[in-house]
Parts: sequence; structure tokens; C-alpha cells
Amino acid sequence: MVTGSIDVVLGIRALRRPPTPAQPHRRTVGDGVGRYVAMGAGLMASNVTTFALYVPALKLIEGSGVDAGDEALALAIVLVVTMALVLVPLATVAIAPRHPGGR
Repeated sequence: MVTGSIDVVLGIRALRRPPTPAQPHRRTVGDGVGRYVAMGAGLMASNVTTFALYVPALKLIEGSGVDAGDEALALAIVLVVTMALVLVPLATVAIAPRHPGGR
């Protein structure tokens, strides 16, 4: 509820301010891949909804009594299903990076 309220306040604030002209992006020393990996890991660690799906599934897989290979396969399937909201758009952009009607 708190994060939703913050989102609403920030949205109203963004609507009330006129847009600023875009500045050209300059690469800096801190623009490495590691920075984005760390940011993604931090965001993933704070994503409670993913944990709510992932942890119970892991518990069920572990308690199922199947061998390690089948557990690994089930874990991979759960990971793909859980991450589908991220992986599908990423794969779409990787396959077709430009819109057909785009410039």
C-alpha cells in the first residue's frame, strides 16, 4: 500500500511538471554491465511477489521425492514461468529490435 501511494504521488508530480528536453547520453565510467546486474539483483531480491510464487514451488519440488535431474528440470520450468514477464519482452526485443513501422 505504501509503494502504491508513492507511485500515485510521483505520477501526479510527473503530470504537473512540463517535460524537460532530452539530453544526449554520455557514457561514464560507471555505465558497465555490472552496475545493471547489481541493480537487477537488488530489485529481484526486493520483489516479494516473485518470492511468494517461487519459494512454495521450491518446497514442493524438494519434498516430491524425485531424483536430482528431475528436480533440476522442475526448478528450471518454475524459473522460466516465474520470469516470463521479464523474459518474453526481452526475447521479443532481441529477436525483433525495431518496430516494422518504426523509423
